[in-house]
Amino acid sequence: MLLEPGVPARFPLQLRIPAWAQGAAVSVNGERAAGQVQAGTFFALDRQWKRGDEVTLELPMSWRLVKGRQRQAGRVAVMRGPQVFCLNPSQDATLAKLDGTDLGYLALDPNSLGTPIRSDAVRPGGLGCKVSAWKPGFSLAAKADYELILTEFPDPGGKATYFRLRDFSAAVQDELFTLGSR
Repeated sequence: MLLEPGVPARFPLQLRIPAWAQGAAVSVNGERAAGQVQAGTFFALDRQWKRGDEVTLELPMSWRLVKGRQRQAGRVAVMRGPQVFCLNPSQDATLAKLDGTDLGYLALDPNSLGTPIRSDAVRPGGLGCKVSAWKPGFSLAAKADYELILTEFPDPGGKATYFRLRDFSAAVQDELFTLGSR
């Protein structure tokens, strides 16, 4: 963000740090800002601002498996930053006959989440999430049954956003519901 005050002025600039942004960093004119940048809070930069000052906010966006609530309890949504990803079964002929409920019983392999991939399925230059999954049931096979590509949530053909895990320890609480407990 480039600041362009008409005349130099002192004022606080409040930056909202999203709760999911663990490890966020702030710099001013290329130098790291003093103070602790804490997820789920506002970070204040109180200084004399002049034309051309540049503020950079770095928000790490790693994959998270966010625990579902109520009807989705016992399952997780795949998220990266604020974005939710979903499964469009039309991308895989073996899944095309399954409805959203059946798809929600697939068990994801958290260790298979890697770098986001380019996916134009929803929008040009969009992102996708490649993840391995096992069929519903109690399979203990090491090799997954499917290699899925999850698309950005507004995918009109998306039918599932919550999935099972073999080991629920990889799941995290939904940050929107834990903010009040800080």
